[in-house]
Amino acid sequence: DAWYKGEFSDSLVRKYQAELAEVFNRGGFTKGYYKQRNGQNMMSVEYPGNVGVSIGTISTIQKNQVSVQLNTDVYKGDILLIKGQKDEITLTSNQNGKKGQRIVLNAPKTKQLHPRQQVNRISMYPLMQELAMLIESEPQILLMGDLSLITGKPASLQLTVEIKGQSISCEYHGDVVESAANKPLTEATVYDKVGKTGGTRYQFSMLNIKMSEDAFYPLKSLKDLRRNAISALENVILCQSKRRIFSHCNAEVNFDRNMTSELVESRNNTADELYDKRILEADNHYSNTKNTVMVSGVQQYETVCQYDCFDLVYIDMQFFTKDELEHILKMNNKVAVVLPPILRANMMSDIIDMIRFIQKNKADITLIARNIDELALLKQLNYIGPVVTDYSLYTLNDQAAAFIKKIFSNARLTLPVEMNDYQIRNLDCAEDECEMIVYGYQQLMVSAQCLQKTVKQCDKNSRHFLMKDRYLKNFSILSVCKYCYNLIYNGIPTVLYDVLDETLSKQVVKRLHFTVENVDETRAIIDAYLQKKVLDGEKTRGHYKRGVE
Repeated sequence: DAWYKGEFSDSLVRKYQAELAEVFNRGGFTKGYYKQRNGQNMMSVEYPGNVGVSIGTISTIQKNQVSVQLNTDVYKGDILLIKGQKDEITLTSNQNGKKGQRIVLNAPKTKQLHPRQQVNRISMYPLMQELAMLIESEPQILLMGDLSLITGKPASLQLTVEIKGQSISCEYHGDVVESAANKPLTEATVYDKVGKTGGTRYQFSMLNIKMSEDAFYPLKSLKDLRRNAISALENVILCQSKRRIFSHCNAEVNFDRNMTSELVESRNNTADELYDKRILEADNHYSNTKNTVMVSGVQQYETVCQYDCFDLVYIDMQFFTKDELEHILKMNNKVAVVLPPILRANMMSDIIDMIRFIQKNKADITLIARNIDELALLKQLNYIGPVVTDYSLYTLNDQAAAFIKKIFSNARLTLPVEMNDYQIRNLDCAEDECEMIVYGYQQLMVSAQCLQKTVKQCDKNSRHFLMKDRYLKNFSILSVCKYCYNLIYNGIPTVLYDVLDETLSKQVVKRLHFTVENVDETRAIIDAYLQKKVLDGEKTRGHYKRGVE
């Protein structure tokens, strides 16, 4: 804001940096990835809470009082922290103090306190008061609403709001209103569910309700109608209020031309009719594919190859050496290659070499892209083979699906793991042949911070190990030393193949995703899947039954 007003200055930056450092966990205890790639000093391995900002050191201790030499101003009501050998001692300042002064604070009598010990502030009282006031002073936005619940027609809620003298409207449609078998909706019930906005900044100044006498509409759907209509209106408001962006620089993302020129040139020299033929082949590549399986190692690959039920075996390239990958591609024409979960510079040559190998040996190998950067790379390389987008390339709505299809018209989409059955059935793109993961440990995080380095046990060999949370629940971790990052997985597999809606089950391509399973576990899971048996052991249904808000 100051930059737009011409008031930007270095002193202003320093002022706000100092304030930000006082906010929870913004104390500057690490430079993050700016100075180094990973290491133990980047992590707070000993203290899980707010480290705070230093305000001084203990000078003297007398019984239950400590004298603190201040290196910055403190305020009455500040919460201070002193880290003892065993416990943290929390104090509340009962007075104001200036930098260079000494203040005396009441403290518990303990042997953990000693002179020259650092005192940190974990909450600055004036700043917290200012933030609270800003939150409480958020202005209310008054809505005018027109709700229509007419039997046989979709429910609709039109919202109108006046902002800076401008009238902004938005209409949202829900499911079709049905006739009530017993008790129809009353206007009072409808107003109760739609008119109350649940503590948000939006409030109805007027709500007109037009409804049939025998109208029936689920109460939860009424709440969803209100929430979705407000969300849609807010998007319209934000679009109306976009700030003008000045073009300070014309930055472009440039791939290494030396690495890509050969592949791009080969595409440019291809006749148009051959290109069209390859696109058609890519579209037809999926026509009979109904079961796929992803593997994360040679043993899993050899195990699944003993079954003839899988149309394609997905090879996760991050877990295979170049020689292993090329050997599999030469020997098996029912495989696809999965690109890494993130795209970094040290992976580019591997991916380009692999695509060059595919183009030289097999024209129809499927590539599974896991992020938008990889789609951009494939587009840059003019890759025209079959493409599958993984669940991490989100298609939570039809606009997102259309965007991907615009880039790769032949792409098959994998449904996001966050969607429930109702949301999937209402997704237009799901009517096309999409893929759905029906078994697997969900990946929770990709961490460039090497956990083996954090515990000082990194020998540059990829490993599988476990991490426990505060509830003593296990989480699997796979270290990928090939590209130097960790993958953290949920400790319980998501199993859906036995609870899928019958229509959806016939419609989608079902995928099993193996990560940490050994040979025996891999066989047992495939056998249970083929026999449609409930899998033994602890499992979760993920978001399929509940979805996300």
